[in-house]
Amino acid sequence: MSDGTNIIGTTSPDGLEFTGPDGIVWRKPERSGPNGNCPELAKQPNGKIAIRNSNNRLGGTAEFTVDEIRALFGDVSDGGYNYLLA
Repeated sequence: MSDGTNIIGTTSPDGLEFTGPDGIVWRKPERSGPNGNCPELAKQPNGKIAIRNSNNRLGGTAEFTVDEIRALFGDVSDGGYNYLLA
């Protein structure tokens, strides 16, 4: 099944998870809505966490270690990036 971005795979019933042909499960935020313009995250076979744009799944990814993601999420939770949303 095509998801509209030239990648064959399956989408979960709630639309939040996409499993590609490589078996990697990508998840997007529950708050993203149905329009698809949101980040997706997935744990890679090398143990790193990749982030990509759900509107451009073929456009590449950025990979981070679990510790780097943990630090980012902590700062986001603490409001450290609120200035980006103003």
